[in-house]
Amino acid sequence: MADKELLGDAPATARFPQFRDRIYQMVTAEVSGLTGEQLDFESDRWEWSKWSIRRNLSHMASGDVRWLW
Repeated sequence: MADKELLGDAPATARFPQFRDRIYQMVTAEVSGLTGEQLDFESDRWEWSKWSIRRNLSHMASGDVRWLW
């Protein structure tokens, strides 16, 4: 990547090719074995915990992943 210039509208897979074929496996490995209660955990205690894992993954699946391609 260092030897070629990427345009501002280049897809994320061009910017981060190491994730192109691995994002599904990475997410699956992170959530495998979690209970429904763990997937749905939300809290106001920490900023990052206001969205549950399930909500965050749903958000990724509906929007962010489209940015990758």
